Amino acid sequence: MQKYTGKELYEMQVRNNISEYELARRTGLSRSVVHGALYYYKKKHGIRMAKSPSEPDTVIKESDGELTISHTSRIQSLEELIEAFDIDTEKWKVKSFIAEKWDSATNELEKFLIRASFVERKEFTNKPITPIEVVIETEATAKTEKTVEKTVDRGLNRTMALFDMHVGFARDFRSGELVPFHSREALSVALEIATLSQPDTIVFGGDLLDMSEWSEKFILEPGFYFTTQNALIECAWWIGKFKQRCPNAELVMLAGNHEKRLQILVTKRLIAMAMLTPADDPDVPLTSIDNLLGLSRMGVRYIDEYPDGVYFVAKDTIIEHGSIARARPGMTASAVVDQRNFNVIFGHKHTLEMASKNVESWGGNKVVRAVCGGCLCRLDGTVPGSNRHSQWQNGVAEIIHDNETAYAINPILIENGNAIYNGKMISGSEVTVQQAKRVLRNF
Repeated sequence: MQKYTGKELYEMQVRNNISEYELARRTGLSRSVVHGALYYYKKKHGIRMAKSPSEPDTVIKESDGELTISHTSRIQSLEELIEAFDIDTEKWKVKSFIAEKWDSATNELEKFLIRASFVERKEFTNKPITPIEVVIETEATAKTEKTVEKTVDRGLNRTMALFDMHVGFARDFRSGELVPFHSREALSVALEIATLSQPDTIVFGGDLLDMSEWSEKFILEPGFYFTTQNALIECAWWIGKFKQRCPNAELVMLAGNHEKRLQILVTKRLIAMAMLTPADDPDVPLTSIDNLLGLSRMGVRYIDEYPDGVYFVAKDTIIEHGSIARARPGMTASAVVDQRNFNVIFGHKHTLEMASKNVESWGGNKVVRAVCGGCLCRLDGTVPGSNRHSQWQNGVAEIIHDNETAYAINPILIENGNAIYNGKMISGSEVTVQQAKRVLRNF
């Protein structure tokens, strides 16, 4: 079969005033090859293109020595793409290539979504060579260099994830004391880490509230009744403390299965109340966690679609509450990473776990990680459904990333009121713990 350049196809189309379909028929090429070659030629030479709805979606970007192509058609191989777009392989080197089957409800033909990236070969770059500057270091220049090194900004972001606080209480009827399910000591350590870190985003990853009074999973103990109000007050207080200590951070809260308890029970028993909203805020249901904790009023974004609600840290990384729990240590993270081809930071299991796998592509291997970020509740069997032998660990997770990629996902163990962060021993504040106790009220 004769090969045609983009220029030859364009000139043939203009000379004969024919459509791409007729051009494909005359040349014996596929419609996708003709479209790709014409599109790239016109794009390259600044020729205005009139797009019809039937044409495949194509996006081509070329900047800073990199060429990226996103294209939807029947092309499914790298060789077809290079031929269709008349790519000069002496100039461009393949960086990555992905072909995904594209489902279309309106088109019976099988299509593929192509994402390809090429980098300019070194011999084609004409950047001037910067001469080497010889600097004799003195004490003054050494101090200057160290100062510059500390202030280099790589533009990376920091996200902190906290899971499974289980703020709630059981009332001791003999003493009247409210026994907390959450660990104020572990929460205090997490607060100190956040204060030192000053993350760009803090994500509360679900089960902030235990909501034991609203559960139908087990018979309620008498001590669980009339404890929800104090749980709401202290939970909101802790969220407020993180907001106070990290004033520039975006705060996000995901719903977990324990927050879902309230919605389920209200829907079953009080259906007339389920859809009621305040007259001055019709977007927030009256009995929602958002309204009861005052999240929107505090400027906290609430994502309540458990188990499907997720927060996107980067294009390759999400935070979710999670719904998988395996009995043996380490097996939950392994089960999660088996199901995903992107990074997942999750809770629900109350453990610190990490599992990884390699995902192969044209661009080489990519490491995908699943990280369970521990919990911030008590570990001594006080939390309903647990016992002192439960394999739980207190901790938080930190993600270093940009908009595209998570470069580091670090689970941080909190043990005996301490944690190691950035090479320093971080301890909780007894003052903060006592302040938390004083917010409780006698209902």
